[in-house]
Amino acid sequence: MEGNLSQRCNGALQATCGGYEWTVDDTYAAQMMCPYETVAYGYSVFCDLFTYEEWEGFGYAIDIEFAGSSGFQSPTGRAVGIGYQQEILARLKNETLGPTQFYRLARHPFGARLDMEIIRTPMPLSSDRSEYLEGGETKYIHFILNQRTLPLGVSFPECDASRLDGWCELDTFIHVQNRMSQLAQYDHACYSNLSDFKYGDISDGAPPLPSS
Repeated sequence: MEGNLSQRCNGALQATCGGYEWTVDDTYAAQMMCPYETVAYGYSVFCDLFTYEEWEGFGYAIDIEFAGSSGFQSPTGRAVGIGYQQEILARLKNETLGPTQFYRLARHPFGARLDMEIIRTPMPLSSDRSEYLEGGETKYIHFILNQRTLPLGVSFPECDASRLDGWCELDTFIHVQNRMSQLAQYDHACYSNLSDFKYGDISDGAPPLPSS
């Protein structure tokens, strides 16, 4: 990928720059302009400069960057997100909205839309959605990112990965989320003198516990 971009920097892209020495860093900056201008203006001329393969490489680079800076490959990944998680959890428990019953929560990150729906059924719904099961009224939570269901059972086995709808029983989801604060190790992650970690050393979004 980088080799192809280097050739393009010295070829087609360089030819359009009027003598400016175009580099791979400039290419990355131009690719970054595409989504920013698209959000701001609805269109960006930078988007058409690159091939499908180059956009795939760009997406992969962004994934690696976020995984290492804010995701599960970062020792502070869980700690950085724990405030957001705790606010969501409090709202699901109806702890911050007073007497108002909470049914739907929407968050709109830059370049994405995340909706969380609370769905009430008269009885438990089977994982294949073919029938109701024995039991009373049941509430489920449903995550939708950019109009696509996020299957919660894939991330949280307690939510049942076999569910075709990706839902999770609300009580089960809250039970799972209650332990996230402990997993984040906020004080250790944010206030300890952590060692330098190479990409790949961390896989759970939290630093290793100090040896006793």
